Amino acid sequence: MSPEISIILPVRNGLPYVREAVASLIGQSFHNWEAIIVDDGSTDGTWEFLRNASEDQRIRPVRNKGRGLTVALNFGLQHARGSLIARMDSDDVAVHKRLQQQKEYLAQHNEIGVVGTCAVVIDAWGNECGEFEMPLNHKAIVEGLLDGSTTLIHPSVMMRRSILNLVDAYDESLEFAQDFDLWLRLADRTRFANMPDRLLQYRYHGSAVGMERRRRQAQCALRSVERAYNRMDRTLPEDVRRKLSERAKRKPNNYITCAKLAIQNGYRGVAWKNLATSILKFRSPFRATAILCLTFVPPSIRRVSGRMRRAIARKVFESVSVCSQ
Repeated sequence: MSPEISIILPVRNGLPYVREAVASLIGQSFHNWEAIIVDDGSTDGTWEFLRNASEDQRIRPVRNKGRGLTVALNFGLQHARGSLIARMDSDDVAVHKRLQQQKEYLAQHNEIGVVGTCAVVIDAWGNECGEFEMPLNHKAIVEGLLDGSTTLIHPSVMMRRSILNLVDAYDESLEFAQDFDLWLRLADRTRFANMPDRLLQYRYHGSAVGMERRRRQAQCALRSVERAYNRMDRTLPEDVRRKLSERAKRKPNNYITCAKLAIQNGYRGVAWKNLATSILKFRSPFRATAILCLTFVPPSIRRVSGRMRRAIARKVFESVSVCSQ
């Protein structure tokens, strides 16, 4: 029997998290699927693990010789047999009924070609830090994409194979932001939706993204948005260009990100663990200590101080605008 759903899961040096990702697929309530797991040049024992995992015949590991994520995604699609394509990352966890609920949603909504979900954010140890809420309807999703925002969580998505065939899948000229580009090319071919259910545990872990990699990510995203505006015979707004350019200058640290989310959601112990790890691994004591102090501030005061900062910023902006006229 051919699988109804093909899961595309690229991985490079995915241990230890890939074990949990694969286990979450094997434990799905819906059973008629296959997982095309593309090993993109691992050297840490990932391939050996995948070969053992393939005792479950639904697990289909293939090798791709380290040619990069975009090529790995298309390589996985070439091996896929299902009429529905689900995405998954090697460090994330699929909730028990994810595949079943997304399949049922697409069966009930023939006009939808791509459906994502909201997600729970977890840290390196699997602790819950917060949530990612996504816009639910097509209009809001597309408006967010054209504004340079992430409105579909790539590893949460399930797509109709027929829709992907209309645009030749992922653009291999893009090293990064290949999902962002795909959504923008599909925007006038089908309709998008996000389910409100949190059907994915999205993991933040490891070191900060390098500045050169960050720069290339922003360049690919900017290129994708520019092409979308060109297809509409419109000029890319300067605020969107500035937003994407500024993104390249940030220095994100995943432990700090988890700590901030944990503080916002009242997980003080989780915040401390991530901040302590950031200090020990990356020597970021000043930033981490400042965030640590927030864990002792009651949420009501944090909210008030946040509103005050925004109000002061607006007043300063208005004053500068008046003086410049």
